[in-house]
Amino acid sequence: MLRGLIVEMAVIAGRYPLLSVGTDLQPLPSSPRRPTPPPATRAMQRAILDLIERGQRDGSLRAHIPAELFPQVIVGALRLTQRFARSNSDPRALGEHIADLLLDGFTTR
Repeated sequence: MLRGLIVEMAVIAGRYPLLSVGTDLQPLPSSPRRPTPPPATRAMQRAILDLIERGQRDGSLRAHIPAELFPQVIVGALRLTQRFARSNSDPRALGEHIADLLLDGFTTR
């Protein structure tokens, strides 16, 4: 499920690059100075955190890492990778590569 989320986030970011412009400026969800996002954004954020927390509970994701850090890392990786990717790259393939690195690491098994 998390792999699919990462790939779809890459596709959306490839289609609508302006959506990711301000992500570096977004505070963490637990920040006391956090502005109130629109309801649709809150629902999406909650759905992503629910998915991550479920993975932490069932042991498929590391439970010692704060759940709110996962989406920050995913978005950061997507933004940085897209910035350096060729303009003609396939966003779905890029998402698959990012998911491979984030979920499986950098080393071979």
